[in-house]
Amino acid sequence: TVGRGHTESLLRAVDEVLGRSGLAPADLDAVAVALGPGRFSGLRVGLATAKGFAAVTGVAVVPVGTLPALAESVRPREGLVATLLDARRGEVYGALFRFGDGRERLLPDTAATPLGMLELIVREAGDDPVLLAGAGAPLCEAELGSARPDRARFELLSTAGPGARGIAVLAEEGTPVSSEELDALEPVYLRGI
Repeated sequence: TVGRGHTESLLRAVDEVLGRSGLAPADLDAVAVALGPGRFSGLRVGLATAKGFAAVTGVAVVPVGTLPALAESVRPREGLVATLLDARRGEVYGALFRFGDGRERLLPDTAATPLGMLELIVREAGDDPVLLAGAGAPLCEAELGSARPDRARFELLSTAGPGARGIAVLAEEGTPVSSEELDALEPVYLRGI
């Protein structure tokens, strides 16, 4: 099945990374897992793998959000970053962050049409320039003419998703979940406004 293939390739990748690093699973302090939003099977496979890894090794699990991890992956010194993922069915998942001394969330994780998302971003950004980042950015770029771009300046940075750096930064800031919380942990799924 598709899920089994994803799980096998993920476990091979984990084994390869540990091998290259000269580490054993017992050497790890924690495993970070992106909870979403994102694609159904990918989130399920990632979470199931993290839970299984924790059960076998006893390592802690730190859940992180996909959209803030993407923002950290492309983090500018300062300015606004809208992180956007393709949600399919004519929608994107998105959030908006301001960087400077830290990371401030301006929009919560939201699912909307590309035009609807741009309208939310423009409302929050005002005249400030915005970097559109992620696999959903090209979908929004096509709608810029309808979103009153005179109110905000957009720059496109098309990236597939959050990188290891972004996930690691959020995991460092995060807190491992207890075994009871881990059992109840579920992916974050959004559907549109």
